Amino acid sequence: LLEIQQKYKFIRPSSKVLDVGAAPGGWSVVISQIFSKQASSNTEKVKGRLVCVDLLPIEPIPDAVIIQGDFESLSTQKTIEQALGEGEKFDVILSDMLHNATGQRELDHFKSLDLCQSVLSFSHRFLAPGGSLLCKYYQGQDEKEWLGQLREYFGEVKNVKPKSSRSESKEVYVLAMKRK
Repeated sequence: LLEIQQKYKFIRPSSKVLDVGAAPGGWSVVISQIFSKQASSNTEKVKGRLVCVDLLPIEPIPDAVIIQGDFESLSTQKTIEQALGEGEKFDVILSDMLHNATGQRELDHFKSLDLCQSVLSFSHRFLAPGGSLLCKYYQGQDEKEWLGQLREYFGEVKNVKPKSSRSESKEVYVLAMKRK
């Protein structure tokens, strides 16, 4: 996340951020630190807001709302909406979610895209215009279709393979910015 943030600077000190698949909490801690560092060196007065969601428990993170639940369930999505505030929208939605790998490359690819589709569907309602979506998935045969779909909703769509990711891994991130 730090590599991607350093290059694209898509999280601002005042951003409202949803971290889906947040356990054990690494990305959320990084976001909290970004808020702290940027806010102290920036003229923006409004501090960012962070909502973290995962099936697994997450240790407390300063100034974060932590929700333990299934992101795809309507009750968890309602809890996210309540944590955000009525009429509010997220500026950034991050998804580091993946199903447990089966070892079957195509099946893992399709399952990862299903999760990304769920996050994209949620973003239609809860991502602000101009907002960004960062989603992890496994590369495979439906990748071009997935990226094309994102281009319908975002002004910029980039596949990102951080240096910290193993080169032989099919795991990649898509950063979709400037929601239309």
